[in-house]
Amino acid sequence: MTREVRLRQLGAVFQLELKRTFRGRDGAGLVLTAAVPFLLTAIVVSVRGETVAAGRIEKEFAALFQNLILQVTLFFGCLFAFGNLVRGEQMAKTLHHLLLAPVRREVIVLGKYLAALAATSGLFGGFAALSYLVLLFGQGRSAAFSQLASGGAARLLAYVLVTTLACAGYGALFLVLGLWAKSPILPALAFWGWEHLNFLLPEVLKRLGLIHYLLSLAPVTVPEGFLAVIGEPVPAWAAIPAPLLLAGAFLAFAAWKARRMEVDYGVE
Repeated sequence: MTREVRLRQLGAVFQLELKRTFRGRDGAGLVLTAAVPFLLTAIVVSVRGETVAAGRIEKEFAALFQNLILQVTLFFGCLFAFGNLVRGEQMAKTLHHLLLAPVRREVIVLGKYLAALAATSGLFGGFAALSYLVLLFGQGRSAAFSQLASGGAARLLAYVLVTTLACAGYGALFLVLGLWAKSPILPALAFWGWEHLNFLLPEVLKRLGLIHYLLSLAPVTVPEGFLAVIGEPVPAWAAIPAPLLLAGAFLAFAAWKARRMEVDYGVE
């Protein structure tokens, strides 16, 4: 089979999965989850009657990004989107349609992953950017444009980059959990706890958590409290490839698992 044929098959799987991602109540739930930070910031700006300094806005969004977006909405949104890529179709008894098609299973796994990555990074990155802009423009158009020109635009791009890397790393992990576990929510919750406790760990153990690399790329640092064990941020040349290498390793395992997978709808 030629590379051109495989690319066409990959594109077909990608389009099919992307449409399935946004279909029905599941798609609406994913969009609503991604929109939560934007809705909260819109409410805050609408009820706040005082003018806020630019530095305070940066700190507010940094706290929102770290504590709500990265560790709650994005994490569980990716769990839902990627964990159900295979498991969801097995529960709906539609998985056999893909597996019986003359398409390599590695292509199916990659196409599904890329579709979910496009959907989640677009949604969570887009709504994160909108949340940041809402906070800025809540202080007036001139103040917002001034802040964007003096480094705000670069910080906005950095937040979108971190969001995309988070979706890539967490997504690949949850894809594997969906293939391996009947209930991926339990191991995912265990990993979520590990990520939340990362600030308490010594520096060697911090590097075993994806959140450490993501926060090293965040343009504004959020204080972690007096209990935190201080660790050196990972430089960008190492922090950017880390989630991608993790995603590649999990995707390789997912492809290996998919090649050996047998569909049995009677066993749940």
